[in-house]
Amino acid sequence: MPDFATALRETMEERGLRPEHVAVAASLTAQAINSYLTGARKPGYDALIALCRAYPSLATRLNVVAA
Repeated sequence: MPDFATALRETMEERGLRPEHVAVAASLTAQAINSYLTGARKPGYDALIALCRAYPSLATRLNVVAA
């Protein structure tokens, strides 16, 4: 299983997304997304759920179920 930053980066590359697009879709800030991509931060529970709901392929990469 890839780490979160790798899984998020792969999901974004697959869809041609920029951090701003992901932020809007998950109701987060672009700064938070950039922090996740660099590994400076890991998402909290609510952010993780929002990201996996917006991008089910991320949930698949992480091997989690988005409720």
